[in-house]
This record gives sequence, C-alpha cells and structure tokens, in this order.
Amino acid sequence: MDGKPARSVDLPDHEKEAIQHLYLLTMKPVIYVANVTESDLADPDKNPHVQEVAKLASELKSGMVTISAQVEAELSELPLEERVEYLNSLDVAESGLGNLVKATYNLLGLRTYFTTGEQETKAWTIIAGHDCTSSSRSYS
Repeated sequence: MDGKPARSVDLPDHEKEAIQHLYLLTMKPVIYVANVTESDLADPDKNPHVQEVAKLASELKSGMVTISAQVEAELSELPLEERVEYLNSLDVAESGLGNLVKATYNLLGLRTYFTTGEQETKAWTIIAGHDCTSSSRSYS
C-alpha cells in the first residue's frame, strides 16, 4: 500500500471483508480539523492552509471540518441567546463544534431520531439505514 492509510486504498468488498479481522488502525475513519482565525471563519476555503488540509483529507478519503478554537472558547462563555447573534455577526451559520459533531455522525454512519411523550422528548442515535423500530429497545 506504499505507506498509504488502508482506508485510502480502493478495495473490492470481498477484499475488505478478508482483511477486516486484522483491525487495521489505518482503516478507521478520520476527520481532520483545521483551526483558523476568526477572520478566516466565514470563508475558510480562501486560506491556503485550509486548502492543503482539505486536499489531504480528500486524498486519504477522510473528513474535514474547519473551526476557530478562539471563537469556540468565546461561544462557550456566552449565554445561549447571544451565541446565535455572535455567529451571525461572524457570517457563520453554525458553531465549529456543531459542524464537527455532524461530520462525526456522518463519518460513523449514525443518525438521530426523536421520540416525544407527554413529559419529555428524547434523542436516540441509530445506525444509518436502520429504522427506529429495529434499533429500539425496551424502555420503562
């Protein structure tokens, strides 16, 4: 594989099954996170470093998310109502942490469904492609 991660090599399904028992670490999914300044957050693709990380992630068949650790730290100190305002002022729709969680769910093939009762609403994580009834358990 010439020093490449196993996940970046195109293998037919029968070959993937044949090596599955090896538990290769480089077969595990990866997300690269690019940390940018506040000023680069609205349009991170203009940053040459982000472009390099995106190129690498694509070549290695991996995910990639851009965040600003500085902005995330500031968001964590704000009341919930002010967070949306702050993100809007930066011309950003969602926090980097929110984007990272979504990318992670997607990479792992997970989905969320909600159940609502008279007293509470719950979120459940299921494997994509499974319906909620086949993923459900007995809850009392």
